Amino acid sequence: MMLRVSEKIKVPLFSIAASLLLAGACGKTDEPVSPYVDKDIPVITGYLNEITDSVHFSSSDGLFEYAARAIENMDVFFPKEIMDLMYLQNKTELGLRNYIDVGVNPDGTSKLHFELCNFTYRTVDVHGNPIMLSGSVAFPNNSDEERSYELNDITLYSSHYLLPHTLSPTENGSPAMLRVMFNNMVVMPELQGNGGSYGQVETADIVADVAARQSIDCELAALELVGKLGLKMGRDYGTYNMGASKGAFTAMAVQRALETTEVPDIRKAVNLKSSYCGCGPYDLSGALEYYCRMGGEMNFPWFVPVAVKNVFDSYRELFVGYGLPDFFTDRFNDAYTLLEAAVSQEFSWEELNSLFFEYGFTNIKSILNGRMFDASGMPDRKDSLYSLFDKCLQANNPACGWKPGVPVLIAASPGDDFVPYGTTRKTYEQLAVGDMGIPNENVIWKEMADNVGHIAAAELCLIDMLMYRNPALQLEPFQ
Repeated sequence: MMLRVSEKIKVPLFSIAASLLLAGACGKTDEPVSPYVDKDIPVITGYLNEITDSVHFSSSDGLFEYAARAIENMDVFFPKEIMDLMYLQNKTELGLRNYIDVGVNPDGTSKLHFELCNFTYRTVDVHGNPIMLSGSVAFPNNSDEERSYELNDITLYSSHYLLPHTLSPTENGSPAMLRVMFNNMVVMPELQGNGGSYGQVETADIVADVAARQSIDCELAALELVGKLGLKMGRDYGTYNMGASKGAFTAMAVQRALETTEVPDIRKAVNLKSSYCGCGPYDLSGALEYYCRMGGEMNFPWFVPVAVKNVFDSYRELFVGYGLPDFFTDRFNDAYTLLEAAVSQEFSWEELNSLFFEYGFTNIKSILNGRMFDASGMPDRKDSLYSLFDKCLQANNPACGWKPGVPVLIAASPGDDFVPYGTTRKTYEQLAVGDMGIPNENVIWKEMADNVGHIAAAELCLIDMLMYRNPALQLEPFQ
């Protein structure tokens, strides 16, 4: 499938940060803030670049072993739930046949094969320049020799935030691959600065319209890959869009982009069915306010300098006259190696926490320059530097500027020790109120049953995503 976009389009296909959001949709910003402003964006006429490598699984056992390794490497906190999930391996042959007519071998085992392909694709970077990124796609298959399988649907899975780069989908696979058991093609994008572009370009993970565009372009490349491999999509195929933690931020940005784009061919090609957004940091401005109101102590303090650098790198034209050290205290600047460690993608969350706690950087005010806070200790929006920074955060809240027209499930845990529960609940309430104050039934709230912290809650969301054909609606569990 080759999608051609009109040459008349000179703005990002999915950018609303410079229009809807900053025209007052978020309520606070009063001027355009977008890395795309006044830039001509190159038109993409073919998304797929090339297949870089592939792995073939001749049995469902191979897939589950690969996914189990990916789960183990994610350092999951809930081994019982994961073991229950992996227990599905014992049900695989029966379960897959419930969804896919695979036939059986003489010994009674499934004939179903699986394939995991890594590829590169064309998109644009945070400044609107052409860039080549990487992604992975997993799909069920009939045999080594033949790729003629008709796939029911697509799962677009956005990865967790700040995993070590060695655990990227192209290097390590992903638990999301298990969704091939629903006869899905599972698409796993790697955004700029991640996976194949690690070390070549700065990340822009919290720039919502960029994350959305790069993710959707990856799916469009995967659809081109379907044709190259001799596969085909079912007549009524659609996309299940999902992610947890930072992946939930991206997933919500993807849905907003698809529902607001003026390019109908892209909306039609993706055909979004639903989204599952688990424990995502949508409102970073509100989160910083919350932590300041609570005294400034954080369980994941390394995220503050990461967010600062992400914004500074993406919006340098706005910060003329400022340097990165201007954001931080003298003491934190003296410990600059901590910032380098936080953005290096060489460390896990737990390792970064240990470093920051060891050096005494557990409070926002020990990290950010004192000029950014007023006398009461709250963020000072009258300060020129903080004001710019805050506008960038608000401009990239993916919950602003739209109302969902297809189902989106927003999950949260009251015990989340990274994303404040109140900000997630506010995001839900903002989206759940439709036109004329009528409730929007497309917006679904799910509160995690256990009062668990962020990492555990995100992993429980992941299990949710793997267990249901349509996870947002909790329909058709895998048996």
